[in-house]
Amino acid sequence: MRVMLDTNLRSYLGDAGMVRTFDAEVTRRSIRVMMAPSTLVEVLGHPKLDVR
Repeated sequence: MRVMLDTNLRSYLGDAGMVRTFDAEVTRRSIRVMMAPSTLVEVLGHPKLDVR
């Protein structure tokens, strides 16, 4: 199964401290997480390296 995440959802996971839980569940269920290319460009343009 593939899932495409919106920027807002990925940001919410980070803000809520749920990235490790999300990543573990994705791995457990063999889900491929896809990101739209525009999302990746948006992330790379963020001025704070620790947020990227």
